[in-house]
Amino acid sequence: MIRIGMLGFGTVGRSVYDLLQAHTESFPDMQIVSVAVRQITEQRMALYPTVQFTTNPDTIVTASDIDVVIEVMGGQTETYRYLRRALHSGKHVITANKDLIATYGETLQKIASAHQLALLYGASVAGGIPILDALTNLLPGDETMQVGGIINGTSNFILTQMSDAAMNYDDALALAQRMGIAEANPVNDVAGFDARYKLAILAKTAFGANVVTTQIPTQGIEEINATVLDEVKRLGYVIKPLAVARRTGQELAMTVGPHLVPAASAVLSDLAIVHDIVCGRQLVHEKQSLQQPVIIGTAAGRYIRVTAPATYEIDAIAQANQIGIKTMWVRSHRATILTDTVSPATLARFEAALQQQIGAKIEIVLPVYQE
Repeated sequence: MIRIGMLGFGTVGRSVYDLLQAHTESFPDMQIVSVAVRQITEQRMALYPTVQFTTNPDTIVTASDIDVVIEVMGGQTETYRYLRRALHSGKHVITANKDLIATYGETLQKIASAHQLALLYGASVAGGIPILDALTNLLPGDETMQVGGIINGTSNFILTQMSDAAMNYDDALALAQRMGIAEANPVNDVAGFDARYKLAILAKTAFGANVVTTQIPTQGIEEINATVLDEVKRLGYVIKPLAVARRTGQELAMTVGPHLVPAASAVLSDLAIVHDIVCGRQLVHEKQSLQQPVIIGTAAGRYIRVTAPATYEIDAIAQANQIGIKTMWVRSHRATILTDTVSPATLARFEAALQQQIGAKIEIVLPVYQE
């Protein structure tokens, strides 16, 4: 019998337990025997009579009769210490904690390898799709050049409701919370932090890159409103929350946030969580890891919405800053601009020139996704 100890028993933990109980025919030799919780209640013990509950996770991670530790308690520093102890105690570890893996994953993997144990974290990124396995088990000679996709369902749900059901942001968020899709405090999802952690994990798996998550350019969805969605639609696009990493030499162009995506794109449909796992592959003799990659912003076309007292000067400022304008609408003192591909540095100079020369207020800037 494989005996399992679990750290945490919230929504995710209970779901894991229930699924294991419902599929005993597939896992006849596995059983969750001990669970660490913050508080032990009579109701909880009555509902799960075969489980031994404890408020001390150390009793699980150091127990001699526990074979596997499943971590679903969340957190980083304290949780990292528990998982480290579990591995040193000879236990395989399964975690759904993307924050922890993004920060401490490399250290934990070294400990696991030294003890010939498994550290499994596939549930931390796009849990319904085996993306990490796909990246890990590429055919010999294949090299991943790009990873990316929609890897935060909460942001995608909110933007879909705003676009398809004409909801405003607050109403769409409230609906997501009522349905259990968004947390009571949704900042990790809507500000892009969740997707940023996941992209760091993908970059580690795909490129061997040790990425400091705070270096990844990140934008939330809070600024998206009906006006922006309407203008984007008129331009032939929809907005999707993407996380993308492209490799060029020792550089990784990384970005997290809402992007303009062609409205007819079947690859980036609402049903796809991850797309283009491998957008481009090149034949090499040996995979080259990016131990210390240079993190850069992504060159892309940009949707820019500005308020300015002298909108007629925008075209001249764009030309002076080597910005190609594909489309520009001017309404009173507002201008909507769609640019050609532009680097982050050139874009920053253009925005600064708009502000300094004509007192423009930059309302929102979104990248246009390009394969």
